[in-house]
Amino acid sequence: MSVYEIVEQRLGRFDVVFFFGTLYHLRHPLLALERIAAVTDELICVESAILDDLSPYRGGLGHGDTGGQMVMEFYPGDEYGRNPTNWWVPTLLLLGNLVGSAGFRDIDIWKLEENPTTEPHCRGFAQGWKNGRPSHMDAGQFASTGPI
Repeated sequence: MSVYEIVEQRLGRFDVVFFFGTLYHLRHPLLALERIAAVTDELICVESAILDDLSPYRGGLGHGDTGGQMVMEFYPGDEYGRNPTNWWVPTLLLLGNLVGSAGFRDIDIWKLEENPTTEPHCRGFAQGWKNGRPSHMDAGQFASTGPI
């Protein structure tokens, strides 16, 4: 089954969805997040490669997009990690906003490591609540970067 084929009638509904290590392998990442949002009632947690610290087009590790831009790089070949299944890599800010555009709010974003030293550590997280963050949880409670 493809992530693009997710429908409630086939899978049911979920309170929490973990979507780790998949987004950058998809040709249509926002569509995938929208399909997941359609079956998620409370919380989504997304982990992805991010280009804040690494861009093959800008010189590799240590040469990412650090300007706080909402951009994503496209890799039609094996430019990212020498892997032809890596299609897109967003900035951390864009990752959070993609989650928001899919229908989640009260979004937190954070990097796996503040200053990664290897490509596999250039990762980011975004979590978003479908109907708002529960009152017992503070904004940014789990995030070093904080809410967007």
